[in-house]
Amino acid sequence: MSAEDENKVVVDVLVAGAGPSGLLLANELVRRGADGRIKVRVVDAALGPSEHSKALAVQLNSLEIFHDLGVAARALSEGKSLASNTVFAGKGCKQELKIKLDSLPGESPFPGILVLPQSRTEKILLDNLKSLGGNVEYGTELMGFSNTKDGLVECRLRAEGREFTVLARYLVGTDGAHSAVRHGLGMKFTGHKLEGEFLLADCDINEEGGGKIFDGTGAIGKIEGGMGGFFPYARDGGASWRAIITRREEDSGAQASLAEVQRALDFLPTKATARSPRWISVFALHSRQVESYGSGTTFLAGDAAHIHSPAGGQGMNLGLADSQNLAWKLAMAVQGCASPGLLDTYSEERHPVGRRILTSTDAAFAGMTSPGALSRAARGILFSSFGRKRILPILSARAPKMVSQLWVNYRASSLSQEVLPWKPWRSWPLHAGDRLPFLTLASTGKSTTTLDLKRGTSFVLVLFCSSEGAADLLLSGLDAAREALEPIAAGPGLEVSMIVDFMLKADATAGDLCSHASSPLASALSLFRVEDSADFKQKFGLKDGIALVRPDGYVGYLEALGMKSQLSSYVRRLTK
Repeated sequence: MSAEDENKVVVDVLVAGAGPSGLLLANELVRRGADGRIKVRVVDAALGPSEHSKALAVQLNSLEIFHDLGVAARALSEGKSLASNTVFAGKGCKQELKIKLDSLPGESPFPGILVLPQSRTEKILLDNLKSLGGNVEYGTELMGFSNTKDGLVECRLRAEGREFTVLARYLVGTDGAHSAVRHGLGMKFTGHKLEGEFLLADCDINEEGGGKIFDGTGAIGKIEGGMGGFFPYARDGGASWRAIITRREEDSGAQASLAEVQRALDFLPTKATARSPRWISVFALHSRQVESYGSGTTFLAGDAAHIHSPAGGQGMNLGLADSQNLAWKLAMAVQGCASPGLLDTYSEERHPVGRRILTSTDAAFAGMTSPGALSRAARGILFSSFGRKRILPILSARAPKMVSQLWVNYRASSLSQEVLPWKPWRSWPLHAGDRLPFLTLASTGKSTTTLDLKRGTSFVLVLFCSSEGAADLLLSGLDAAREALEPIAAGPGLEVSMIVDFMLKADATAGDLCSHASSPLASALSLFRVEDSADFKQKFGLKDGIALVRPDGYVGYLEALGMKSQLSSYVRRLTK
C-alpha cells in the first residue's frame, strides 16, 4: 500500500445501499467476522430508513434465510400470511378462480407467503445488524470509485457536504435499479420496458357487508385498461391494502389519485370504497439484468443486478438470496482462505437464477395485463369450464413451489460435485447443488429439523445411513476426511452431524455406533434420528453416504458410501 493510501480508511467490504439485499449482506458478513475480524461499512444516500411499504412478499426461501439469521420469528409476528389469491374476470368480473398460495407441507415449516412491508423487513434486518455491532451510515452517497495499483477499491463518498475517501478490499453495490456501482462498472442493464403505466397505492378498503372479497386474501380483477391487484398487509394501527393497477391510456402522464383505485374497485363484483391513502405513486416497469454480477473485486446484488415485474412477488427475495450466496464467499476471501476462483462462482450461480425468474415473471405479467390477442385468448381459456377443471388445478398445485424459490439449485455450478453409483440421472432425488432437503429429526428426545442442523455460518459435513454397519463404516472414514476438510475447519468452520434411519437408544452417541470413533470430528459429532423413514428415502434417495453442506444450506459435495472419495479435490475448489 502506498504512503498516500495509508492515510485513508481501509475496510474489508464497503456495501453501497441499505435496502434488504444490502442489510442482509451486512448481517451475514458481520456475524462471520465477530470482534471486527471482517470490517464492514454500509452507506446509503437516503437520510434514513425507508418508511414506504414497497415490496410486500417474503417467500419461503427468504423465511429460511431469516431463520438462519435468527429473525424469522419476529418477521412472522409482524407480518400476515397470504393463503390465496382470487382472480376475477369476465363481464362484471363475475367469473372467479381461487389460486392457493399456502404452505408446502413437508418442504418447509413456514407459511407460503408472508406479507410484510419492506420498511418492516428493513427495520428487522437493521435492528439485527446493530445487535451484532454493525451500523448504516445514512446520508452518505457513493460518488464514484476506481481500482488502485494495490488491488483495492478507492471509494469516493460524500456526507453532509464533505467528500472523503474509503479504501475497500471489496465493493458491493446493493443500491437499487439506478445503481451508482453498476454505472461505475460501465455494465449494460440489458432488457426492455414493459408495456403500460402502473399505479401503486397503499390505502384502506371498506367493503359493504364485509368479507365477500376483501377477506384477508388477495384479489386480482380484470379491469378497464388491464388488471387491478389488491393485497392485504398489517401495519401499525390496523390492516391496510396494497393496490397495483394498470392505468388507462387516457390517464397516462396525469397525476395519480385515489379515484383510479376506486375505479378499479368498481369493476369487482362487490361494493367497496378506497379510503385514507398513505402512499400513491405512478411507475413504469422494466425487465433488465446485467451480463455479470461482478467485475474483479466489485459485485452487484438485488435490484442493482436485476429488475422485473412484480408478478409472483419475486424481486426482493431474489436479492436476499443473492446476498446469502455472496456473503459466505466474500467472508472466506477476506479471511484469506478462499480459492482464487471462489468469488467468480457468485455470478456463475446467481445469474441463471435471475434470468429464469425474469423470464417467468415477464410471461406471467404479460398473461395478466397484455391487451394482445394471444394473451386475451389465454385468459379466456383459463376462465373457461375446461380451464377451471384442467388448468387451474395444475396452476394451484404448482404456484406455491414456483413463487417460494425453494426450487433453486446450483447443480450446474463448478462448486457442485457428486460421486454416485451409475443410475439414470433423474432417478436420484438429491444431487450436489440442491438445497439440503427438509426433514424432521429427533435428537436426545427432542424434535428438530435439517433447518437447524445447518443453521449458522459453518460448513456442515452430514453423514447419513440406514444401518449400524453403514454408520460404523462412515465414522471409521472420518479420520481420512479430517485431513481433506482441514482448510474448511480452519477457515469458515466445520460441524459434523450424522442422520440415521434406524432405532437408537435415547442417549446414544457416535461412540456407541463405531468402535473407531476416536477422530476429533467424531467426538464433536451431533447425532440425529430420522422421524419419517419414507420421507428420508424419498428426498435423499441414497441410503448411505456423506454430504458437505455449504454455509448457505446447499449441498456442495455428495458421495455414496463405497465410492472412491473425491472430497480432497472438491475442497481444493473452495480453499487455498
